[in-house]
Amino acid sequence: MFEVIILGLLQGLTEFLPVSSSGHLVIAQAFLPHFEGGELSLDVFLHGGTLLAVLLWFRKDIIEVAGGLYPGADPSVRRIAFVLMAASLPVVFIGYFFERALTELFSAPSFAAAMLLVTGAMLWLSESRGRGSVPLEKVGYGRGLLIGFAQASAILPGISRSGSTISMALLSGVKGEDAARFSFLLSIPAVTGALLYKALGVSLSGAPLAEYFVGVLVAFASGLLAIRFLMGAIKRGRLRWFSIYCWALGMTYLLFGPR
Repeated sequence: MFEVIILGLLQGLTEFLPVSSSGHLVIAQAFLPHFEGGELSLDVFLHGGTLLAVLLWFRKDIIEVAGGLYPGADPSVRRIAFVLMAASLPVVFIGYFFERALTELFSAPSFAAAMLLVTGAMLWLSESRGRGSVPLEKVGYGRGLLIGFAQASAILPGISRSGSTISMALLSGVKGEDAARFSFLLSIPAVTGALLYKALGVSLSGAPLAEYFVGVLVAFASGLLAIRFLMGAIKRGRLRWFSIYCWALGMTYLLFGPR
C-alpha cells in the first residue's frame, strides 16, 4: 500500500509539472536498481487517475471543444477541435514508428539527465521571450503542429510533455494561460491512446485491486494539485522555478550519478 501511494503521488505530480515523469523514473531506477515503477496494470490505473484529473479540471473546455464538432457550432470553436486533431498526429506518427528504437534510451539515465537540461532551457527561454497575446481561439494549424511536434519530442526520457508543449506555445505567441489550456487539451488524446494501448496487455488476475484503487485516488488528487500549481505559476510568470529544478537535477546526476 505504501509503495502504491508513493507511486501514485509521483505519477500525479510529475505527469503535469514540467519536470518530466519519464526522466524521474529513469534516474530513480539508476539509484534504486529494484525500483521499476510498478506493474503494467498498476501503471495503467495510475495513468487513468491523472487522466481523470485533466478531464475534471478542463471539463468546460472539453465540452465546448467537443460541441464544436456538431453542425451549426461556432466556427472558431470548431477550428480549435480540428487544430487539436492535427496537432495530435506527430506523436502518433513518431510513437508508432520509433517507439521500439527509443526504448533503449529508458535504460540510459545520463541521456535522461541531459534531456532534463534541455527541458530546463526550453522553460527558461519561454519565460524570457514567450509572452504572447494570441488566445486559444486564434491558434491555427501552423502553431498547432509546432506544439504537436513539441509533444512528440517528449517521447524522449527527460523531455517534459507539459514543459515542451507549453514552452512552444508561449514561444509561438500564445498567451500564458491559454498556452497551458492548449497543452492539457492536447494531452487528452495522446494520454488516452497510450492508456488504451497499454491496457491491451493488462491482466488483472491476482492484482491487488484495493491498493490500485487507492493509487488511482492519490494520482487523481495529486494531479489536480499539480495542475492548479502549474496554472498559478504560469499566470505569475514562474516557469523558471521548474527550469532551475530541471537543471539542478540533471547536472547533479551527470556530475555525481552512477554510470
